[in-house]
Amino acid sequence: PGQEDREFPLRLISRRRNSTMNSWLGDLSEETEGSDVVALGHDDATKLGLQPGERVAVCSPAGRIDLELRLSDELAPGVAMVE
Repeated sequence: PGQEDREFPLRLISRRRNSTMNSWLGDLSEETEGSDVVALGHDDATKLGLQPGERVAVCSPAGRIDLELRLSDELAPGVAMVE
């Protein structure tokens, strides 16, 4: 694993909203605001010592955002999803 893998061990994905076809039209809908939630699998959350409902920092080389943690059974290990 490279340095970036050690510093950012999770892969971040985003959930596509059914209400939008393309992101360039996203600002036309009142539904465009995010839900302020990041989802992790149970094992990843346990490994990181995180509890559902707490605010967690989601960091990448591009920046940082604080979101509420939700646990999911739908995610592969090592994946975080912004909803």
